[in-house]
Amino acid sequence: IFVRSEDRDFNYEPIFDCLRTLEQKASLLALLRELKRVFPHALIVGHHDLNPQKDCPCFDAEKEYRGL
Repeated sequence: IFVRSEDRDFNYEPIFDCLRTLEQKASLLALLRELKRVFPHALIVGHHDLNPQKDCPCFDAEKEYRGL
């Protein structure tokens, strides 16, 4: 879930936050495992690894999913 606020009267800079529940993490992990099974040579990277102008995700996807 991404929460973004761009109200210039309230915030001077956009605010980005990534909230992941345990259920969301488990679902994503199951999906990534299945995708790695189907596409064994695929790389799992964060959005910011493909576009340096992006801050998301707020964690190191390569490191977190390295073992898949």
